[in-house]
Amino acid sequence: VNECLAEGGLSYKGSIKVRHIQDVLYNDVGVDKIRERVVKPLNGLKVAGYVGCQSVRPYGEYDSVNKPVVQDRLLEALGAEAVRFPNKIRCCGSGIFLPEMDYCMGLVKNILEDALNHGAELISTICPMCAMNLEMYQDRINDAYGTDFDVPIVYLTQLMAVAFGMDLKKDAALNYNVIPPEGILKAAIG
Repeated sequence: VNECLAEGGLSYKGSIKVRHIQDVLYNDVGVDKIRERVVKPLNGLKVAGYVGCQSVRPYGEYDSVNKPVVQDRLLEALGAEAVRFPNKIRCCGSGIFLPEMDYCMGLVKNILEDALNHGAELISTICPMCAMNLEMYQDRINDAYGTDFDVPIVYLTQLMAVAFGMDLKKDAALNYNVIPPEGILKAAIG
């Protein structure tokens, strides 16, 4: 960082370490404390925790690069059933979606199919680009492949808000999701 800043006559002398939110939730807050905050458990809701290709790469500092479990354990602390599926670490193509749309739609199709084939009712992610790709392009994928995807995509933090008893719209902001997840979530929390 300082090499780049030096070109502009600047330097950084701080010691702040940027960390992933899942790292903080899992290693600093902890699964037990998260479980203690749950007032509306997700009652076995089958959630595929999609990690994507960048959340634990390239270093795998807080989770395994090839077999990540942190998001699954956080989901289980909320009362959900974490659905394991092989494509949870596959790239969704977000960085190249516009110039390579056909290719990327195939990537997203495979991720959605894999999650559903393993029993998922919805997919959670922590990455905004992954959330956008998995959610916004389902209609185009349906048109291109003759599929019928209508899979809600939610952020892990939205599921936390729901399980912590917060308002579905005001606090969890579920009304901003493209594919409404409220029906599935209301059924899970009673």
